[in-house]
Amino acid sequence: MLFEQLSKIKRNAVMTVIVLVTIGILLLAIPVENTTVFETVAGFALLILCCVRIFEFIGGKGYLIDYIRLGIALLAGVVGLLILLSHEFFITLLSLISSLLPIVMGIYGIFHAYIFVRRSGRKGWMILAALSFVMIIFGLFLLTNPFSFDYAGRMKVNGGILIYSSILEALSLIWILPAGRKDKDNG
Repeated sequence: MLFEQLSKIKRNAVMTVIVLVTIGILLLAIPVENTTVFETVAGFALLILCCVRIFEFIGGKGYLIDYIRLGIALLAGVVGLLILLSHEFFITLLSLISSLLPIVMGIYGIFHAYIFVRRSGRKGWMILAALSFVMIIFGLFLLTNPFSFDYAGRMKVNGGILIYSSILEALSLIWILPAGRKDKDNG
């Protein structure tokens, strides 16, 4: 049971690292002049996702999960529309997501370091928990925003925090990976 959970954590960590590195690099690399293109693409992508999910709901059987997906799709459609209509909404949404993401991932990292990595006998779980705590502090820093960043500065800080988050996820993957190998060798 423990090593099955560790395998799930490994898969989640790999996907999280890939996504966070991509988003972080995009935020660091996109010049401020081209952010309107980024906003437009994000807005239209959410609207297209909404339309696809609505058509899936119409063709579905009406199960509870279909209604949940429809609700999420409608929310995504409203967010996409607001992104297309308001530049300030996109900045606020980006800042909110990139400040809440490290907080949630930090709590997730502390939980998994204590529950799974420590119990599997891997060394370094305290370092992983401490780094996750630092990520929570970075998220709180971005959420409270004690410094008044302009738009370009906010994009760079958010990109840097996301890349740090991906490095932390990669470290957790390094500490968790040998535990899964040990389980496959013994089983």
